Amino acid sequence: MSKKGLWIVIIFIVLVLTSFLAGGQTADDWEKQLKKSPDNRELLLKLGRFYHNQAGLEDRADAVEKAEKHLSRLLSLEPDNADALVYMGSVLTIKARASAPSMESLEYLNQGFSMLDRAVLLSPENLEIRLVRGVNSVHVPAEFGRGDLALEDFRAIEKLLAGASSVPDPRFLLTYNFYYGTLLAGRGEMAAAEPWLKKVIELGPDSPLAAQARKTLEGRRRP
Repeated sequence: MSKKGLWIVIIFIVLVLTSFLAGGQTADDWEKQLKKSPDNRELLLKLGRFYHNQAGLEDRADAVEKAEKHLSRLLSLEPDNADALVYMGSVLTIKARASAPSMESLEYLNQGFSMLDRAVLLSPENLEIRLVRGVNSVHVPAEFGRGDLALEDFRAIEKLLAGASSVPDPRFLLTYNFYYGTLLAGRGEMAAAEPWLKKVIELGPDSPLAAQARKTLEGRRRP
């Protein structure tokens, strides 16, 4: 993955996952609570998400290890927990980045892809799970053939949002529109990408994602 790609992943993590720190609690608080209740599934997922976030944000091996530890524990208790599977799959792709290029890296990627896909099969109407796999797939090199899956996920989200009774978190919408537009632009479908990228600018005009959307749109206008 390029530095630019990593930077965009970081933005995604910050925008979508910050809400999990709500209520003034920190990972240290959750770790203390977990010591008293080591099989608490809610805490295991919160910590797995948090360390996944930290691993992507700071590229820290210790955060990858902690995320893997908590999510593995949760999956040992609930093998079909779709939320745990999607984050564990993403963690493994982060882990693959650290060991690339190698056979070990390829193994991590394949394991991660398998978990991401299983999460979607288990919970195809879960917006968060669809978004995590979709974003992950956008950043995978083309030779792995994940681009069509990203398109499938974003189209599924589009249908789910059309029938939703409530509007998702604005950060979700900002991220979704950005990655849908970015994917389409990367496939050379700029006319289709333009409305999504313009929506990013409308939703978060001062956000880093809006700045990237403007650059993509400006690139289209250049002779």
